[in-house]
Amino acid sequence: MIIGACFEGDDDEELMEYQHGCYYDSLQRWIRLAGERHCSYRRLPEWEDISRLWDTFREEGYHDHRTIQAHHDLIAERFRMIQKNPDRFFWIIRGKNGWFDFFNNEIARLMKDPEMLRLFMTAVACTNTRTGYDAEDALLDKMREKYRVVIYTPVITVI
Repeated sequence: MIIGACFEGDDDEELMEYQHGCYYDSLQRWIRLAGERHCSYRRLPEWEDISRLWDTFREEGYHDHRTIQAHHDLIAERFRMIQKNPDRFFWIIRGKNGWFDFFNNEIARLMKDPEMLRLFMTAVACTNTRTGYDAEDALLDKMREKYRVVIYTPVITVI
């Protein structure tokens, strides 16, 4: 994780340091979740190639964290933005205690989309190749698009 301000008012250095300290655990969780979600697709013919690449990746037992660093950092930024702007969001998880819950919910939401799952798996399994770079870029573009369109509106309860 690259520590730094991403938006005006992004100055919670304690939270940034905490997110940085959890970085590798977060990525491992994301990779495990992708593998779990992949199980429901692996027998489909259109998933044969990525399944083979993923199996090879898993056998090697190593991944280059940089392939999904920007993606992680985008989720971390989103969490800090919610912390700073609670009036813009219908829910808020306070402080660093909510970081893992937020991250896990976000990656679960992202990995429900088969295209995003495929892009993630390709980026991780095809590290440092043109195919991997293209998947990294496409996944990051899709994540930015989702975050731009997702507008959290306050829930108003009328009594």
